[in-house]
Amino acid sequence: MDFKSIRCFRVVYEEKSINRAAKLLFITPQGLSKTISHLEDELSVPLFTREKTGMEPTLQGEYFYEKTSGLVETFDEIAERIRFLQEEENTLHLGISQGVLDVFTPPGMFSRNGIAAGQNVAEIKIDWEERTTDEVIKGLRREQYDVGLVIGTPAYASDFYMKEILSKSPMAIVYPGHAFYEKQSLTVKDLEGEPLISLNEHFSLYHNLMQRAGDYGFVPEFAAKTMESSLIYRLCRRQMGIGIDVDIHEGNILGELRAVLITDLKPWVIHGICLMPRKEEAQIREFFRSME
Repeated sequence: MDFKSIRCFRVVYEEKSINRAAKLLFITPQGLSKTISHLEDELSVPLFTREKTGMEPTLQGEYFYEKTSGLVETFDEIAERIRFLQEEENTLHLGISQGVLDVFTPPGMFSRNGIAAGQNVAEIKIDWEERTTDEVIKGLRREQYDVGLVIGTPAYASDFYMKEILSKSPMAIVYPGHAFYEKQSLTVKDLEGEPLISLNEHFSLYHNLMQRAGDYGFVPEFAAKTMESSLIYRLCRRQMGIGIDVDIHEGNILGELRAVLITDLKPWVIHGICLMPRKEEAQIREFFRSME
């Protein structure tokens, strides 16, 4: 006995007709009749009597219909859950630090078909959320995310596997007429006493700048700190100070401004990151491979 036979029985019971039930089940009346006959043989009881008015259930048929109602509902729930688990098995949950998507789009993230995986891995769909780096790290520890894309190298992430995805150099954004405008490079020490326009404490570039300035024994002077990098360029054009940013922007954002390399600031880096024990899981390994 299988659920297909039980389903066929229940449709015949409800329709009281082999022909009408066969149309609903998209099978031939002959095939449906054979299915009902096999089910009756298996149970060793008649489930219907064939009357002129149609298929009339016997007492055994009434009982069988009543008892299989919950059984079919339970099977449908199980089948739906199995389909969901199959979809989950082929879904990679990605946590992304704020700012990453401004410069980097993971393979398959906005594709209907996802990542084309290797022969031993099914196609991978991407489910993603944008969060702070701290939230991404916490989500990875709770296995809310399979992989994170984070900016910088979190000091507390020694139990994670990391793969460098993208690296960009920090730059000083200098307006025409400033003494640094014609320079090819600068150090953080050169910025001592200069009014600076920078991203704020929510960004790794700010903390890198503060740390390096501390190494030289001074505290940077900020004319402005912002959450929006485009504001750095607007304020720099007004000659409010030297901008501190990373060479990550598309288009002609500089205009008459110049981007001068800061040689002793850590590069701005995007890392792919996952819990160390999970790095060899097929989907995670395939995701990292797709970014090579």
